[in-house]
Amino acid sequence: MDTLTTAPVALDSPAAPAATPGITPGQQTFIQNMQDQVGKFLSTKLDGPFQAFNYPSGFHKVLMVGNDGYYNPRTLLDIDKLVDEGQPLRLDPTATFSGMYAELINGAKFQFSKADAELIAQEEGDAQEVIPAILSAFTSEVEDFPAGTTNKVGYVYAWLQTNYAGNTDNLPPMYSELQNALGTYESKAVNSIRLNKELNDAMTRLAAAAANVTNPSAANGGLQTGATTWYPAYSLPDAQALSGSLETATNAVDVHLAISDFSSSSSQVSMSGYGSFGMGIADIFDFGGSGDAQYNSSQFSSSDAAMTIDINYPGVTTFSVSPVALSADNKTGWYDHDIVEGLMNNSGQDKTGYALISTTQYPVAEYFGTGKAFAHMRTFVLSQQPTITLTLSGSNSSQLSKDLTANANTEVDIMGLFHVGGSGSYQTHSIDDTSSQGSVTVTFGPTPDGSDPAGQVAYVMGGVVSYPPAS
Repeated sequence: MDTLTTAPVALDSPAAPAATPGITPGQQTFIQNMQDQVGKFLSTKLDGPFQAFNYPSGFHKVLMVGNDGYYNPRTLLDIDKLVDEGQPLRLDPTATFSGMYAELINGAKFQFSKADAELIAQEEGDAQEVIPAILSAFTSEVEDFPAGTTNKVGYVYAWLQTNYAGNTDNLPPMYSELQNALGTYESKAVNSIRLNKELNDAMTRLAAAAANVTNPSAANGGLQTGATTWYPAYSLPDAQALSGSLETATNAVDVHLAISDFSSSSSQVSMSGYGSFGMGIADIFDFGGSGDAQYNSSQFSSSDAAMTIDINYPGVTTFSVSPVALSADNKTGWYDHDIVEGLMNNSGQDKTGYALISTTQYPVAEYFGTGKAFAHMRTFVLSQQPTITLTLSGSNSSQLSKDLTANANTEVDIMGLFHVGGSGSYQTHSIDDTSSQGSVTVTFGPTPDGSDPAGQVAYVMGGVVSYPPAS
């Protein structure tokens, strides 16, 4: 049975984690516990450090829906969401990674450094006397220039690239005059030609990346979600493998909390192997009761109270994804690591390469790097919806059974960090008040999956975040 619990170990308790702005030391300890347990359990399956997440709406676990084999657009949207930094991390409810990528691409350019720009100007000045011969030969041997053509030499080289792989040696004898003129030009403007080819290739690649991510289709490798709809392509694992892994309930992670020493506003929370810490009673848990009533742990406290909370995450598994790379011929895929790396390293700098047109609109320091805005999940850690067992003893324990109704829908918040339930996906499974010690045990768990496969969700425990271009 592959179950990992937080049982005591013969080692010293881990040092208290560093404080994070916006959360209490107790909350940070709970997050650290989760991250440590999952990191150990999935150590051979994770492609980076595990980080706990809060994503109450859940991960739509049915990847393919309908008889036509279309991808579930809800799953693709889950995969594509931006990571919203905080503790714990969250997935942005509206913004997507592909959407931000499209914005950055549309705000990008290919620039020359001052030194390269001066080199181009010098070489083109030296070769200026040859240009009339090139233009004359082209119009006499090939075709007239389209009306409005401003960079006629560039047009000639674009034609040469399209028809003869950009190599003047490939020109047939009927273009001998053009071949001679270009040969003379190239001997005088070697670096200018090379740099302008880089510029033309880069602008073509930017245009292809923007088109493929903005208008996904069968032709550019998009994932089909309907008869006439596609989503920007991601590389995805096997759909059946995900379903089978989630159904393996013995692949579980368990977290145990013991709460004692209640006062009017605080208590001691202990976690096996992590010592204990003080925490406000109201922050330990809250849940929905009968009707619209909401309760938190402070309402059941008393001087003789004690409480345990056991959280079981069954079917723990991983689901790794990656945006499909833009192909060398620019026809399929959409993501280009080199473009993103250039945007980070060259924007606002005197360097040749891809760069953002405006670093005021897109501040590099806010978009790229660990903890920055341009981030997505590359590996999700999923489970079935967790089962939460809460046992309360003390003079107020009977009140708990009065405020809850078996099989009624509910929502539960643990430690003010992780929300479970919503949209009728969670309920009070059982209420046991028959203990001879006078304690009450309540079990919360998921409702059965609905009849619509596209809407069925797994629980997001967290995962590994990608912060391009570094990871």
